[in-house]
Amino acid sequence: MQKLKRAQTQLDLELFCSASGSYKLSPDGVASQRADEHLMVVEGDSQIAARCSLWWTSTPSIPNACLGLIGHYAADSQAAATVLISDACHRLALKGCTQAIGPMDGNTWRSYRLITKRGPEPIFFLETDNPDTWPLHFIKNGFKPLKSYYTSLATDLSCPLPKIHLLNERLIKEEIKFRQINLDRFEDELQQLYLLCHLSFSENFLFTPICEAEFINMYLPLKSSIFPELVLIAEYHGSPIGLVFGMPNYLQADRGQTIDTLIIKNLAVHPAQRGIGLGSVLFARCHSAAKDRGYTRAIHTYMIEDNISRKISAHYARPIREYHLFKKELTGNEYR
Repeated sequence: MQKLKRAQTQLDLELFCSASGSYKLSPDGVASQRADEHLMVVEGDSQIAARCSLWWTSTPSIPNACLGLIGHYAADSQAAATVLISDACHRLALKGCTQAIGPMDGNTWRSYRLITKRGPEPIFFLETDNPDTWPLHFIKNGFKPLKSYYTSLATDLSCPLPKIHLLNERLIKEEIKFRQINLDRFEDELQQLYLLCHLSFSENFLFTPICEAEFINMYLPLKSSIFPELVLIAEYHGSPIGLVFGMPNYLQADRGQTIDTLIIKNLAVHPAQRGIGLGSVLFARCHSAAKDRGYTRAIHTYMIEDNISRKISAHYARPIREYHLFKKELTGNEYR
């Protein structure tokens, strides 16, 4: 028999993190993300059928709505999902939320959205996978798509736009310099990039600020996986104004393949430097560096439907994967 339970003790959090079919969570990691509540659907005493965390304080702001977030999501059946999601919406409504959004682990710096159109390309390095049934878990409980996101694949790493060379020369003449990230002072580099990324992403949909320590802790574990020539920083008079963060697709090696694919994880441009072609030049330089390593392809990740990064990517790449974030308007029905 299934029953709802709040995860409150250390043992509860260990059970919470044991749910199958999802990315790995740890009790310490879950606790560090400061959700307001953790819910589980449990069968018997020790088998978890579904789980999620809820956030109703410190959530993103949008006009005319009070948001509640459903994250850390996992469910092994539609029945368990319905029990969980119905109760989650009820609890969020009781806390004054007028709209539920999910899945999102507290903010857009962490894991959020679901794969809805998988395509033939296998999962790539750092991509969050999900069972194909999970979008239906939300849809069948009254959720609708809120935003679409795309990952695209470029199969030609040579520069497709002649004007890129002219843009590159103009930026250099304007005293913009390009360099690789320095892994010998990686934490110092992250401290400088923290402000740039916050300014660059601040206009993104559902943006929420995070502290410098959390930002640094997100990227520090990647240090041993980085090739400096694939992480490029643009500077103006010594201050970072642009960043492209590229990495090899290490999952190819796990599948017994030769690594021939670049993953572009992030592109950031200071708001004061937009419109001068800096993003396009950073893309092209990262492609060129990957080509010098013998790579033949590049994956541009997680671009929202109306974002400038997607417009830049469209010159090089075509979509291979689609993701959605879901929403539900919370009405009086959730109080019952």
